[in-house]
Amino acid sequence: VSYTPRHQREMVLAYIAATSSDGLATLRRGFGREPVPASLKLMWRVGTAPRAARRAAEAALALVGEHRLADTLRSGGRKAVAELWQLTDRLAAMAAEIESDWRTQRLDAVICPAGASPAVPIGMERDASIVFSYFGRYNLLGMPAGVVPVTRVRSDETDWSPPSGRADRFDKRLQAIAAHSAGLPVAVQVAAPRWRDETALAVMAAIEARMRGRDDFPQTPRDPSSDGDTQDRQPGIDPLGDPHSPAKWK
Repeated sequence: VSYTPRHQREMVLAYIAATSSDGLATLRRGFGREPVPASLKLMWRVGTAPRAARRAAEAALALVGEHRLADTLRSGGRKAVAELWQLTDRLAAMAAEIESDWRTQRLDAVICPAGASPAVPIGMERDASIVFSYFGRYNLLGMPAGVVPVTRVRSDETDWSPPSGRADRFDKRLQAIAAHSAGLPVAVQVAAPRWRDETALAVMAAIEARMRGRDDFPQTPRDPSSDGDTQDRQPGIDPLGDPHSPAKWK
C-alpha cells in the first residue's frame, strides 16, 4: 500500500522550533563541557543566535534563494510561552490528522527512508543534521520507530542531483555525502502506531531476516551474539579508519 505522509516540511520546521524553544539550554546541559558535535553546529547556531541576528540573516538568505535555510532560521530560537503553546497545539492537530490517515488506510506499519542520505562518511559530519527529516517526524509524533540496515551504496549510485535542478546549501551537502557514500550502509525505517512498539520490532526483525543473507547486507563489525572480544570476520566498514576501506580484523 502506497502512503504519502502529510505535513512533512511543516513537521521538519516544527521539530526545529520545538527542540530550540528554550534556546537549546536543555541540550547545552546535556553536553556539559563536551564540544558541540560537528553534525549539530548548524542547528546550534540557529537555536542560540539572538532573534535580531536570525531575522537579518533570514532576510539575506531569502534574497539569494536559500529559502529552506531561511525557514530554518525563522523556526529556530528561544520562544515565549504563548508561542510554545501555539506550537504544541499545532503539533497535536497534525498528529490527530496523521493518526486518522493511518486508521483510514488500515496501516499496521510504514516502511520509509531512515534519513535523507545514506550513512554519513566519517569526517563529513558538518551540518549532517539535515538528514534527520524522516526519523525526526516519528520522534515528534511520539510513534515507535526503528531503523534496520538493508544494503550498501553501489559505486553507480553516488551521483545525486536535486529534482529542481538548482542546489541550495542543503542540497550541496547531500550531494557531497552521496559522492563519498559508495560501500556505506543504507537503512530503512519502520514506524508503527502509538503504543504498538511490538509491531515495529516485528517488522524490523522480518526485514533483517530477509536481507541478512544478501551479499550487500551491511555486516556489523562485532558479532553481538559472541562472547568476549570475538569479532565477526566478514568484510565491512572500519569504524576507526577509512570509511571506505575493508575492516582489518585481528
